[in-house]
Amino acid sequence: MPDSTVVVVERADRPAQLGESPPLPPRPARYLSVDAVRGVVMFVMLYVNDVAGVRGVPWWMKHYHPETANGMTFVDWVFGGFLFIVGVSIPIAFANRIARGTSLPRLLGHVLLRTAALLMLGVFMVNGETGPDPKRIGWPDHLWETLVYFFAILAFLPVPSKHSGRAAIRLSSSKSGAPVFVRILRACAFAGFICLALVYRDDHGQVMQTSWWGILGLIGWAYLVASVVYLLLRRSRTALLLAMGALLAVFVLDQNKDFFGGWPLHGHVDYGTMLGSQAAISVAGVVLGTLILDPKLTSGRRLIWAGALTVLFALIAIAMYRSWGINKNDATPAWCMICAAITCALWIVLSLLVDAGGIVRPLRLFTEGGQNVLFAYLVMPLFLHFIWWRGYEWYGHVGRISVGAGITRSLMMAALVLWLAGIAKDRGMRLRL
Repeated sequence: MPDSTVVVVERADRPAQLGESPPLPPRPARYLSVDAVRGVVMFVMLYVNDVAGVRGVPWWMKHYHPETANGMTFVDWVFGGFLFIVGVSIPIAFANRIARGTSLPRLLGHVLLRTAALLMLGVFMVNGETGPDPKRIGWPDHLWETLVYFFAILAFLPVPSKHSGRAAIRLSSSKSGAPVFVRILRACAFAGFICLALVYRDDHGQVMQTSWWGILGLIGWAYLVASVVYLLLRRSRTALLLAMGALLAVFVLDQNKDFFGGWPLHGHVDYGTMLGSQAAISVAGVVLGTLILDPKLTSGRRLIWAGALTVLFALIAIAMYRSWGINKNDATPAWCMICAAITCALWIVLSLLVDAGGIVRPLRLFTEGGQNVLFAYLVMPLFLHFIWWRGYEWYGHVGRISVGAGITRSLMMAALVLWLAGIAKDRGMRLRL
């Protein structure tokens, strides 16, 4: 997932002379408020995914009924909030590459590789939800799914470099041997994915299918569109806002079911939602990301402009509510812009606390865990499928004691996973697509 690290390069006025120490390597400067927002969104995502299995939770802790067009709960905000923070991270993630003069084709190649990785993970996770049939493949139930998440973590371990510093992965006692060891682990993981794909058979004997792309796949498509839009229009926030409006218009056009009927990939990609309204959320985040990066803005003016964006998103949601309502599953424009407005407002609050107020320690769970959200997203289902594979019943039993016990379990598990993500990041296990 896009990073929120910008490398601050300290340029020397002259080259180092013989006997002098070489210039220090670039040092990373993080936007902690962005990390905090990402961490909060991930914490809520982990919580709602887990609490869904608790009996008797109140309606407002569940997704709004999918057949009801007008409504949402905070649970329905989570996915849209994550799409928005993905967009915020895009300008920040590309800042160093653009400053180094990386060509547009290379930047687009980087985007395509990340998108392909997200789509691949999404397809495996979707197939894990519907299968495989343990009897057909001759494996214990949930072992296949456990291996999917285990291989996913290994496949995207960062390869240490000479500039990694204390963040270099500590899987080898030798610095020179660590990169080779990590590359071997990653190669084994991708080989494992191939094996899992080959052995997969569902209860009808079918191989892996792409019924939908999964949450990570949907994020991948939105990331692709938002990244391309940013790379082409990054010099103008007005143009970015117009592009956001154009993507919402794609949703409107798609209401005429014949409009995109003959377009490429129509049978696999929903143009109106995946490449339209959901991508519009990420482009809305891109606009905020450009504000955060803008060196001409003082912190106060940056917050004022972010507040104006929040109001703009809310007004668009109100304007488009009457025609298509609020529906997460259909990714209606009103739902998209409500999610964008809420997340933009959340950044304003956290920026006031973290950036302006210096209140970092109480929010460290979110600022640290928010730097390693892919790890957090993968570890939670890895744990669940592992205990189901091994036949451990205690976790599910806690969720059946009472609603309060189940909610407490889910809150504690979300906090633990996010804390582990921060610990893993400090140990150099910050997953990179």
